[in-house]
Amino acid sequence: MRPLFGIAASLLCLLAAVPVNAAEQGLYGFDRAGMARELSIEQTYLTLPSSPGAALSVASLTEHARLAAGGEGDAARWVADQLSSYGWNARVVPIPLAATAPRTPGRRKGKLIDVVATLPGRKADLAIVLGARRQARAFGAADDAGSIATLMEVARGLGYLYRSGWRPERTIAIVSFGGGAIGEPGSYALAPSHQLHARIAAYVDCDACATGSHFEAGAAAPLSALVRESARIVPDSGGTMLSQHLDGNIGLPESPEGVVFTHGLGVPTLDVRFSGLFGDPSYMHHRELAQLIGTLTLRLADACSLPMRWSAYDARLDATLRQLSLEVKHSDLPIDLQDLRMAVRAFEESAARADALIAAGTMPDAHQLDAAEALVARVSDGPFHVIYSDPLAAGNEERIEWKVQATATALRRASSLLAETS
Repeated sequence: MRPLFGIAASLLCLLAAVPVNAAEQGLYGFDRAGMARELSIEQTYLTLPSSPGAALSVASLTEHARLAAGGEGDAARWVADQLSSYGWNARVVPIPLAATAPRTPGRRKGKLIDVVATLPGRKADLAIVLGARRQARAFGAADDAGSIATLMEVARGLGYLYRSGWRPERTIAIVSFGGGAIGEPGSYALAPSHQLHARIAAYVDCDACATGSHFEAGAAAPLSALVRESARIVPDSGGTMLSQHLDGNIGLPESPEGVVFTHGLGVPTLDVRFSGLFGDPSYMHHRELAQLIGTLTLRLADACSLPMRWSAYDARLDATLRQLSLEVKHSDLPIDLQDLRMAVRAFEESAARADALIAAGTMPDAHQLDAAEALVARVSDGPFHVIYSDPLAAGNEERIEWKVQATATALRRASSLLAETS
């Protein structure tokens, strides 16, 4: 019955929709090409009226209905056509799978597809990626048609700015992933297969982002301040800034795609979402998310240096080191932590210097991205992020000692990369 609920919710949204003209004529109040350039880009984006949410979601839910009927190719082409209509360079890209997904009795075999759309930036070799999968796991309207609808609204606003003359420093890409329900092959394929033809500078995860009414966010620690600062300028439907709804610390992105980019590829990743029981009949949360995601994207794409705060890792590193010291002492494990302590100290010193360079806009993007990748240890049994991995969970004494050493090595490598100035 659970999948039926998703279909029923889709149909209810469909019936409530009021079709509008997607041609955008007169929609934004800017009648001359280039006029948007005369205003603050962020403020321009935030003041672009959102189209009635139903118009976006009708198309997205229609796309989902096609997918449910087995139309992977049709669904992908629909997404590509919609993005192209907003001024994006969109293409349908097959996913090169090393091995096909397990066959399920009664289901046919088919090709999986990513849709990759870009707004080229001045730095064509770097891209800010926004992504969500097309396939539904159970509740089709919330997971993941709502995400596609939100992405389309972001694409519409950014596309308008682009057509008005604005050009981002870094390329912006929107990716509609295929294969989301069978191991995220679309996410894994994006970078290694050169589908994007650019290095991913940051990933904004939009997966299942509008399933309820509780606002929350996830981010790698260096991006958590960016999320809070951006949420301070985006109001909810009642006029309260979204930042006031964030409770406590911002944790890591939790979706499978977020895990792929954070722990597998070492890409700085964040997400914002409304979670809880499904329901957004007026599409208010879709609009709020589109405004916030667009603002985050603008800041990531246009900052002189990628807006990361590396010292945000300090608290976690210090807490992990304290906990590890206590456990080693209480368990009487013969593990020397001095090398790790020195590596942590060196990393924190490099992080402070990097933050100062970032604030001045003089920190090269490549150094930050190389450092982020260095924090992912790639070993035979799979990659792991050394700051977010607990060495004590490694198992026996030998494995714990090995993981402590791997963490120290990765921290020293990241420190040296952050310390480079040219």
